[in-house]
Amino acid sequence: MILVVTISVLFAACGRNEIQVRHFDNLEAAKREQMIEKGWIPPFVAPDARHIEFESDLDAARVYGSYASGNTTMLRKHCSNTADSFRVPGYGPKWFQDDLKETSTAVKLRGKGYEVLCCDEGGFNVVILSSRQFVYYWSERK
Repeated sequence: MILVVTISVLFAACGRNEIQVRHFDNLEAAKREQMIEKGWIPPFVAPDARHIEFESDLDAARVYGSYASGNTTMLRKHCSNTADSFRVPGYGPKWFQDDLKETSTAVKLRGKGYEVLCCDEGGFNVVILSSRQFVYYWSERK
C-alpha cells in the first residue's frame, strides 16, 4: 500500500507544470532578478516600463507578459510588422485584454486598434495598444 501511494505521488509531481506568475513595479526591479537574462521579459523593453507582469510555464517554455510604457522606440527598432495572417494565441493570462484572448489573427487585432509586431531577438511577439500606452508580449519557444 505504501509503495502504491509513493508511486502515485511521484507521478503526480512529474505531470505538474511549473507556472510562475510575477509582477514588478518597474524595469529596474525586474533587472535585479535577471528576468531579461532568464528570457521572461524581452530585452528591448523601454527603460520607463512599469507594471510589468508575466506568467511563464517552464515545462512548455512559454511566457505571456505585459507592461505599461508610452515609449515604443526600442520595440520598433528590434521588431517588425507581422503579416495580416499572423496567428495570435487566442488566450493568455487573466490580465490580457479580452481582445487578445478572443482574436486569432493580426489583421483582426489591427482592426481593433492594435499594432502587432514580431521580434526575432528572443523570439517574442508583441501587441501594442497605443491608446492605453500598454504592451502585451508572448513567446512560445519550441
